[in-house]
Amino acid sequence: MPNAGAPSAASKYFARYAEPETLLAGELTERYSAALVVPACGEAPSLLDGFQSALSAASGRVLLILVVNATDAASAAMHAENQRLLAHLAGLFPSARPITSRSVGARAFLGRAEQHDLLWLDRASPGSRLPAREGVGMARKLGGDLAAALWVNGQLSCPLIASSDADVTLPATYFQHLTEPVSERVPSAAWLWPYRHRPGGDSAIDAATVLYEISLRYYVLGLAAAGSCYAYQSVGSTLCVAAPAYLSVRGVPKREAAEDFHLLDKLAKVGPLRRPVLSPIEIRARASQRVPFGTGRRSGEIAEELAQGQEFLLYAPRIFQALAAVLEGLDAFARSAEVALLSRAIELNVPELASDVQQVLSELGAFTALTHAADQAPAGAVLRRRVHTWFDSLRTLRFVHRMRDRRLPSLPWRTALNSAPFVSESGRTSEDPAVVCRALISAEAGLPVQVGPSLL
Repeated sequence: MPNAGAPSAASKYFARYAEPETLLAGELTERYSAALVVPACGEAPSLLDGFQSALSAASGRVLLILVVNATDAASAAMHAENQRLLAHLAGLFPSARPITSRSVGARAFLGRAEQHDLLWLDRASPGSRLPAREGVGMARKLGGDLAAALWVNGQLSCPLIASSDADVTLPATYFQHLTEPVSERVPSAAWLWPYRHRPGGDSAIDAATVLYEISLRYYVLGLAAAGSCYAYQSVGSTLCVAAPAYLSVRGVPKREAAEDFHLLDKLAKVGPLRRPVLSPIEIRARASQRVPFGTGRRSGEIAEELAQGQEFLLYAPRIFQALAAVLEGLDAFARSAEVALLSRAIELNVPELASDVQQVLSELGAFTALTHAADQAPAGAVLRRRVHTWFDSLRTLRFVHRMRDRRLPSLPWRTALNSAPFVSESGRTSEDPAVVCRALISAEAGLPVQVGPSLL
């Protein structure tokens, strides 16, 4: 039976924005408690190992949607690895059922295991590869669209469409917690599962990945200290998106990188993001060239920089103080609809930075946007929500980067941590980066469970 309330939103989405593979849902008769989407590009068959304990412990039957993908521009080695994976899956499930639809060119197969089903899409073979510059975002969208269609059809019980990556180990309780009902005053648009990186066996990459994770934690804590509505992690391995919200934001952006960041930026505007306090997903540290930027590529770059004697850098803590002044000014503006109050708050709180902050805001179009907003919405809660929706996670990041480039350059990471008021003593004093990282994880776990401008 279709989910109540879903058809109207779904019909528009599937008519205008969904990928053709969505039609494959109509060829499935099975019912599932939950679905997990995993893009795989140049991955070894062992990738399935990280999901086994969670799949085995699930309280109902789970559908694992594996999107084996590549673009024509991928290396010969990556294409060869994809073919090895496809051959392995065919051998692992010799009785797999082909799933076809007249309008879908890509091949799909449904294999049945004892505790779960595995549906793999072949978007890696010649003639079926992804379009250039769409990459992992398109792969996530293919699987997400298919899962959303199953939910709309009433074949998927859990409304949270889970998405992860091939380098993770899920906690055994993953699907148990995913499918448990949660009481929320405001329904979450997505869950962001806790995570941590684990060593992958290359000491240089392992060390670099710890530093990179420190930078991710540090940024979120800095945003939270400034009062930002966008103080959350954007890690594709941790996403669990509510199907109604997924449909409302037109699915996953078809980007070759940072699709998680841009998806969450849209989701945060339609509902809060939930940070459940649960056992973390473990992400294996590794260098990767699969996407133009991201954890794997950045870890490789950091390892090279460290080998050359360069210091790892973090944003200057003063940037977050400047951001706090901006956010205070935006709230003052929302209460009165007086644009001048933004400048006043900046001059009062960070007088030595006021000129640079206002110049950056001008470059971002803030004063023009506020003037327009004041003409369109009444002062108070409506205007506040509108303002903080405009000054979103992307504009926040641009503000941080422009302040870094204009006035406050990044600092050696220990110097930044030692001078950051939002970092605890244990995060400042330890000489061991792993201990520092754990301290930041602990601090982040103390942030509110829900976050986002929809809570304003």
